[in-house]
Amino acid sequence: MIRFIIDSKQSGSYGSTRDTQEIIRALTAYLKSDTSITKTNMDAQIFLSTTQVAHQKISPANVFENFNFSQSLNDAPISSVLSFQKSGNGTLYYDINLSYSLPSKNVKERDYGFAVVKTYYKYDEYAKIHTLKTEEYKQYLEGKIRYEDLKYTKDEVEYLSPITSGTVGDLVLVYNKIVTPETRDQVAFESFIPSGSEIINTKLSSETKSVDNIGSNITPNREEMRDDRYFAYFNVINSGIYHLSYTIRLTHAGTFGVKPTKAFEFYHPEVFGRSQGMEWKIQ
Repeated sequence: MIRFIIDSKQSGSYGSTRDTQEIIRALTAYLKSDTSITKTNMDAQIFLSTTQVAHQKISPANVFENFNFSQSLNDAPISSVLSFQKSGNGTLYYDINLSYSLPSKNVKERDYGFAVVKTYYKYDEYAKIHTLKTEEYKQYLEGKIRYEDLKYTKDEVEYLSPITSGTVGDLVLVYNKIVTPETRDQVAFESFIPSGSEIINTKLSSETKSVDNIGSNITPNREEMRDDRYFAYFNVINSGIYHLSYTIRLTHAGTFGVKPTKAFEFYHPEVFGRSQGMEWKIQ
């Protein structure tokens, strides 16, 4: 049963915060009654092929501590073997996390519950189409024009071309499309920006108020505008297609990699989707 509980852990948790708390309480009660803990006395070692890269003595004094060790594999032969050895009394538990880095532009999109697409448009051009569409629809509701005469029946982006470059000082609308086939609870949205830019936060007294929050059809329960990303949180998102946008100002010239935008269930991060990584040029 203990092995089943341990194996049920995914991405560092057992699901919701409440589920994790119940598991911790159960394991704590078990450990209090397990006399083998007081008899733990072992010598643990980590080897990369035949080379020892880490060593740790574990006794009742530190048996509940976590020992972390990082090892770069950049120069290791592809045939290298990572192994764990221990001598003495007790059971050795370990987790292995492997990570690798790619240029942002080489990171591909993924759909494991969400489909996410991020595109950039010149803010002034998007605002112009948005104004024309809004005014036209108002006239239609007032009966001044017929439906057959409407020019802007599609999303604003259908009349624009996306961009991947700009000039210092430009305003750029970051347009994100999120698609989910079913209702999702506790959803986090994280969208990174080019390093040579900053998010326009009109709530700040020092920021221009002429930039409208356009291009979104969903309102977050919480949003944060950080130095390197826009973050939003939703208590629930029903199945459907959503647009979530924000505006950035280009501030520094250069070529910058942009990490993918990601949407995921906060307590079930394996349910996620991300856009494709890309490269941005600012002159």
